[in-house]
Amino acid sequence: MGLVSVRHYQQIPVSLRPRGTNTAGDTVTVVLSTASTSSVSVAGDVRQTRLDQAWFWTPTWQAMEREADEDLVAGRYDDFDTLDDFIDDLERLMEE
Repeated sequence: MGLVSVRHYQQIPVSLRPRGTNTAGDTVTVVLSTASTSSVSVAGDVRQTRLDQAWFWTPTWQAMEREADEDLVAGRYDDFDTLDDFIDDLERLMEE
């Protein structure tokens, strides 16, 4: 079992460290299967996250969030006045 130091760092036993995580300051995700929360470390920030929401903080999902934000800033999106307009556009795209 690791101990939290005064500076709020978590020391993880060598036997439990993920492969390739051997450098001081590396960020890791820790999921506790017997608890209702997991500690998720993102860019040095430790967040308490429900297990059923931990997927949001995975590197893959965060990359997709950044891509979506970039698309919004660059104007790569469409607005629709009605749900029918949206569905018509989806159907048009599927035919292409």
